Amino acid sequence: PRWDIQVKSFPACIKFMDYKWWELVELGRKVHPKLTMEVRVDIEVGRIPYDLHLDDDGPPKQIYWGGYMGSKPGVPLLANTAIENLERVMKHATVGNKNPVILGQFNFQDNTPHLVMRSVVLE
Repeated sequence: PRWDIQVKSFPACIKFMDYKWWELVELGRKVHPKLTMEVRVDIEVGRIPYDLHLDDDGPPKQIYWGGYMGSKPGVPLLANTAIENLERVMKHATVGNKNPVILGQFNFQDNTPHLVMRSVVLE
């Protein structure tokens, strides 16, 4: 479906894509046991979370972060707000430091079509 949370099949599509990607990771681990992947840490429109594969015993998963994650549209993004958003994402992705992750991306600009977010941290 179109990348639209309002489409009824959207949550099922997310689960299916995640299942297929993770299936490839598990298959690849037969050859490369330390294979991991980046997991989606965002929650679509604050309602549809992605599977973080918290029950996986493999190596730490990769995650990403953008200062705009968790910010409100139309509100200037201050540095301290961006840091609070980073702490919230890390707590979510690690379940309060119970699961290690590697923060592999600092996204200061997001040019995703139809989801362009302000990315300048204002002071």
